Amino acid sequence: MVRPWRSSWFWMLLIVGVLYAGLILMHSFIYHKNLSGFICLGDQYMPAERVPPGIVVRPNSVGYDGTFFYMMAHDPFIRGDLAAFMDAPAYRCQRVGYPLLVWLVALGQPRWFPEVMVAVNLVAVLVGMLGVAGLCRLCRCSPWYGLAYALLSGLLIALFRDLAGPVAMAWLVWAVLAHMQRRHWLAAALMSGAVLTRESLAVMLPVFWFAAWFMKGERRRSWISWLPLLPLMGWQGYVALRVGQAPWREGVRNFGMPLRGLLEQLRLVLPDAQRLPAEKVYLVLFLLASLLALLLAVWEVRKQRNAITLGFLGFSLMPLVMTAYVWSEPWAYGRVLVPGGVFLVLSAVWSRNRWHLVPLGLHVMLFGVFLDWNKLVWRGHTIIGELWAVLT
Repeated sequence: MVRPWRSSWFWMLLIVGVLYAGLILMHSFIYHKNLSGFICLGDQYMPAERVPPGIVVRPNSVGYDGTFFYMMAHDPFIRGDLAAFMDAPAYRCQRVGYPLLVWLVALGQPRWFPEVMVAVNLVAVLVGMLGVAGLCRLCRCSPWYGLAYALLSGLLIALFRDLAGPVAMAWLVWAVLAHMQRRHWLAAALMSGAVLTRESLAVMLPVFWFAAWFMKGERRRSWISWLPLLPLMGWQGYVALRVGQAPWREGVRNFGMPLRGLLEQLRLVLPDAQRLPAEKVYLVLFLLASLLALLLAVWEVRKQRNAITLGFLGFSLMPLVMTAYVWSEPWAYGRVLVPGGVFLVLSAVWSRNRWHLVPLGLHVMLFGVFLDWNKLVWRGHTIIGELWAVLT
């Protein structure tokens, strides 16, 4: 007789599911329990006559990136004219994975999109957590490392604004697990979903190829790692034909001179008395966690070179080259740089190096800071704000 309550997987799903469901409910109070508020739909892009009744719309606002995922869910194959109302249509439309999944789950019914967008991301967090637990099983260590994954603040940030991060990270985690199991065809299929959800994850393809090339007995199959380029290039070509623009041109603005964007953010945020204390604390903790993760990544690559260690190093270097477009607010860099946190968790599982617990602990603190900043742990003034007032 199967008794699921005896499984740690069951309890992880229950704990994280209840936690996230409670946070979703509490955050929805801002919008009077209307989940369409998570879209952050601005009235300056999507035409008012296209907005279904009951959708929360921010007046005189450009909204946030969830606006474009919502628009794409209405027309994932770009057969209509909604793309013409986007700020960078080719760049937005290349990330079809999340809105296409929403469209499929909602059976193409726009009235269900707001709830389905949140539900899909919630399930994606749970699926990604199970992927980490699967790697734990492969490495014969505690599956409870999956909780560290679920407590990455970047995943919650993306969920609160209907962004593609949780879905992209779920694809990525399971692709890494398949690769470490030498199931290269499955890894390629999963990475196809990842790159169609967030094109920047294509940087993992040479990592998978390099790692497979040096795996004993896997050199002949290393070419399989490049297969996700086919759906990515095919879809981007389709987008270029439909929209008339090359999708890859807009993304380059996120990368620039090393440290410039980061140092500018420090200069603007820390001395500014108008900035919320929680934002300053989040920034400092995030940078400290990123620095420690980079040091650990360098150490792990020196010991062994595989998809996890090389991916860990690559994504740990990303904060150094992000521009001011990313280093603008925690809502931006907290979720854009979440792959670094994901690989920190994967590296902790694979290496069993206890020093990983230090930056992992900082990420758990970031999760708490984000909750406090959004007044989800204490109504009224935030705990960090009260402490900051006492100390200063």
